[in-house]
Amino acid sequence: MHLLFTDPSTSPQSDLGRLFFGVLYGASVIALYSVLGRLGVPTFYDKLLGVPVLNLMIRAIDQSVRSNALKRYDPGARDRGVRPPRRNLVYIGIWAVTFVVLQLATSTAVTFARADVLAEQGRMEEAINRYREVMQADPQRVEAYNKLGFALMRTGRPQEAVTTLRRATDLQPGNADTHNNLGLALMQTGRPQDAVQELRRTVELRPGYAEGRYNLAQALVSTGQPPAAIVELREALRLRPEWATVMGALAWLQVTTTDPAVHNPEEALQLATRAAELSGRREVAVLDALAAAYAAVGRFPDAVRTAEDAETLARSSAPNALEDIKARLSRYKEGRPLVTAGR
Repeated sequence: MHLLFTDPSTSPQSDLGRLFFGVLYGASVIALYSVLGRLGVPTFYDKLLGVPVLNLMIRAIDQSVRSNALKRYDPGARDRGVRPPRRNLVYIGIWAVTFVVLQLATSTAVTFARADVLAEQGRMEEAINRYREVMQADPQRVEAYNKLGFALMRTGRPQEAVTTLRRATDLQPGNADTHNNLGLALMQTGRPQDAVQELRRTVELRPGYAEGRYNLAQALVSTGQPPAAIVELREALRLRPEWATVMGALAWLQVTTTDPAVHNPEEALQLATRAAELSGRREVAVLDALAAAYAAVGRFPDAVRTAEDAETLARSSAPNALEDIKARLSRYKEGRPLVTAGR
C-alpha cells in the first residue's frame, strides 16, 4: 500500500495529486465493497479492483492538479522550503490525529457491526458480549437491546431476553421489531397470553409485517384460538403469497383442528402441496402438514410416503419433532387421520 502511493510508476508526482489519488482510492473501496456485497461476491476484492483504473488515471490527476485552479492548493508547491521528509512527518501526524478521532467517533458503531458479524457466523456468546459493550457505551441504543434479546433467545435464555426486550420497548414503544421479539421470547417462557398482547401490538404498529402476523398466529394457536390464527395466517399469505412456511402452518391448522369453521382438508391439501413445491420438500413442518392433509382426504399411501420423507428429514434437521412424526406415521399406516371435523 505504501508503494501504491509513493512509487513514481503507480502514483501521481505531486503532493496534491497523491491526496486526490488517496481520496479516489478510498471512495472506490467503499463503492466496490457495497457493489460486491450486493452481488454476493467476496468483498475482500474491494481493495484491489479499483487500482488498475486509478493507475490509468495518474496522468489525468497530475494534469488536473497542475491547473491554475488547483496548483495553489498543492502543499508541496506552497511549502517549497520544507523538505519532503518533514512534510511526510506532518502528513503522518495529521493522519494519526484523524485516525484517533475516527476511532473515538465510530468505536461503538464498529463494535455493533462486529457483533452482527459474529451473530451471523453463529458465534452467539461473543456476539452477546459485544452487544453488551454497545449497551454500556450507549444505553439508549434500542437496536442493541433488540439484537441482544434475539441472541439470548437463540442461546436458550428467553427470560434474560424478556428482561432485555422489556427495556427496549420502554425506550422505544413504537418499535415493531422489538415487540415482535418480545412476543417470541414470551412464547419461549411459556407465557402465550402475554405474547399475544405483544404480537398484536407488533401488527398494529406495522400492519404489513408478514412475519409479525405469522408469529401472532402461532401465539393464538397456543392460547386455543385457531379461528383467529387462521385470519392472521391468511393475512400473512396475502402479504407474502409464496411463503411456504405459512402455507404449511395454515394447512396444518385446517387438518388438525376439529372446529368445522376451520377444518378444511381439501384446501389444506392444495396449500401443503404448493408449500412442498416451493420449499423443495426440504421443510419438515411442511412435509408433516402435507402428510396430515393426505390422511385427512383419505389418501393414506401418499400420507405414509410423505410422513416417511418427513421422518428422514427430521433425523438431521429437526430431531425434536422425530417422535411425533413417527407417532403420526403409525396412525396413517392404520388408515386413521389425525382428527375428524366436529370431534
